[in-house]
Amino acid sequence: MNPEPVPSLQDVLEAYALELENDNATLERYIRAYPQYAPDLVEVSRELERPMDVSTAPLDAEDRTLVQNAWVQLNAIADSNATNSLLTLEPAKMRSIASSLGIPRQILSAFREGRVIVESIPRLFLEHLAEALGTPYEALRSSLARAPNLVPSRSYKADEKPITPQQVSFEQLLIDACVPPDKRAALLAKKD
Repeated sequence: MNPEPVPSLQDVLEAYALELENDNATLERYIRAYPQYAPDLVEVSRELERPMDVSTAPLDAEDRTLVQNAWVQLNAIADSNATNSLLTLEPAKMRSIASSLGIPRQILSAFREGRVIVESIPRLFLEHLAEALGTPYEALRSSLARAPNLVPSRSYKADEKPITPQQVSFEQLLIDACVPPDKRAALLAKKD
């Protein structure tokens, strides 16, 4: 029989920190089970015993700046969720969305890669895309307005380092995708 694999230090420390009781008995149990991690377990137990500073004093200017910067980062992550939803779109879902919007899938791929000039996309079309993705319109628009990015999987398949693609208008994407002129006109007629 193969011996059980030893969990990583990180796994053991997390398990210890999540215990309901972090008393001496729990610490001893973990040290007996994982003697190689004893110094780290003791250090974590001391951190957990330390009293938390729950001061109610107002924040100084430096602390307010730190909090404000954290909010900015959090909002940037929330805004990027729209782009991430395009990046993680499964093929079946991509087919379904492309079909419901009446466009070829390569248009969604171009959106995913940031190859479209956002200002050239009709608002109504973007609203329908945002609804299909389950993303707020403004979040989708702001995420598409960011610099073009490469789909991560392409860098593994390339012989050379991929370059950032040139952005083109929505109309040019439709032309390149061989969308018939009448359908193209209908998609473009829904401008702001």
